Amino acid sequence: MKLAKNKIFERKTVQEIAQAEGKDGLDWSWIYPSKKSSKPVLFIPIQGDPKAVCEILKHPAVMIGQSDAGAHMGYDARFGYSTAFLGCWVRDHGIMSLEEAVNKLTFRVASVFGLSDRGLLRAGFAADIAVFDAATVNTLEPEYVQDLPANETRMIQKAAGVPHTVVNGDVVVEDGAPTGALPGKVLRPNHWQK
Repeated sequence: MKLAKNKIFERKTVQEIAQAEGKDGLDWSWIYPSKKSSKPVLFIPIQGDPKAVCEILKHPAVMIGQSDAGAHMGYDARFGYSTAFLGCWVRDHGIMSLEEAVNKLTFRVASVFGLSDRGLLRAGFAADIAVFDAATVNTLEPEYVQDLPANETRMIQKAAGVPHTVVNGDVVVEDGAPTGALPGKVLRPNHWQK
């Protein structure tokens, strides 16, 4: 959970924080949390060197489309990867065309997982569509909400620039607000369904 005393660390790398305290980044990432909190925490830089990340993301063998979302609801599970990819890496860093990026997020992922009726806008395919503004799409800061049974906490991450979402042809998000429609279903590779 976010603590007010840790606000000074927002938007800073481990290396920047450690240098400000005259310490090595790796040493600081282990020492500081054990002194300042009741539970040891390892701070891990998520993105790393932007040039290296760009090279990795644009490689033809790299698939964009996996997170731990759903498995770990109490902490950041990289569930904003698709909007971060489109906003930060495609728009801001210009690593590939928008069309190539959308293909990497949709058709290539569907193909790898054997979902032969997903990933393209084509007659006979499921109408799963995210309508986004290429100029503003990005992730927003993660936040905690207490909306699970027994008032348990989970982390969510909303997106900017994604006003509408359609699942199986039904609008599930309109003008940024849920419509209440729940047309989603568990997907399995088509060859499993025979």
